Amino acid sequence: MSNVVLSVEGLQARKAVRPISFELEMGHKLLLHAPPGMGKSILMHSLAGIHRPRHGTVLFKGQDIHVLPPAELDVLRLSLGYLPGQGQLMSNLGLYENLVLPLRYHADLSEHMIRRQAMETLRLVGLDEVPGDLADRREKRLVALARTMILKPDLLLLDEPAEGMDPEHANEVWERLDTICNPLSISMIVAVKSTPEAGLFNAPEVVLHAQEPVS
Repeated sequence: MSNVVLSVEGLQARKAVRPISFELEMGHKLLLHAPPGMGKSILMHSLAGIHRPRHGTVLFKGQDIHVLPPAELDVLRLSLGYLPGQGQLMSNLGLYENLVLPLRYHADLSEHMIRRQAMETLRLVGLDEVPGDLADRREKRLVALARTMILKPDLLLLDEPAEGMDPEHANEVWERLDTICNPLSISMIVAVKSTPEAGLFNAPEVVLHAQEPVS
C-alpha cells in the first residue's frame, strides 16, 4: 500500500509561474516557498480543491480532486485541513464556537467529548484554554490553526500559519508545527512568502519560480 498522501504533477495555478511536481508521504511535511507575486494562495486553493488550476493534477489519497463529483469531494475534504492566509474565523461566533464548529457538523460527539477534543487540540498549538473576548491577533490565529486540526485530518495545508506574529511567537509556532507531524501521522504543506529561521521547521522545500519569457 502506498504511503503517498498527496501527488502533484505539473501543477500550474498561474500562467506566469512555472509548474511544480512533488509527492508527499504520510507523516511528512513540505515547505512551499512562494515569493510575492507567485500566486501562493491560488496554488494552495488548487491543492485544497477550491480552485481548478490552469494545468496539472492533484491526487489526494489516490483521487484526482479536480474531477470528483462535489458530494465525493466534500467527503474527501474531511481528511484535509486548510488554513487560509487570513484564518477566516466567523465574526458572528465566539472563539470556542469557531473552534468546535467542524465537530458539530461532522462528528457525532457529546458536549463533553467535543470540549475534550477542543482542549487537546488547543494544547497542540500552544494554548492552555480558549482565549477570551479580548484575544489578540496571535491567539485568534492559533484558534484558527487548531480548528484546522480538530477533525484530525490526514493532510494540513497551512497558508502563512504565523502571519502577523512577532518573531518570538512566530518561532514558537514553527517549532510546534515541526514536531506534530510524526506523532499524529499528519502530513503537512506550509506555504510562506519568506522561510522561517533555520532549524525551526525542518522540511524539504519547493520554491515557486516565474515562468521564463517566451522569446
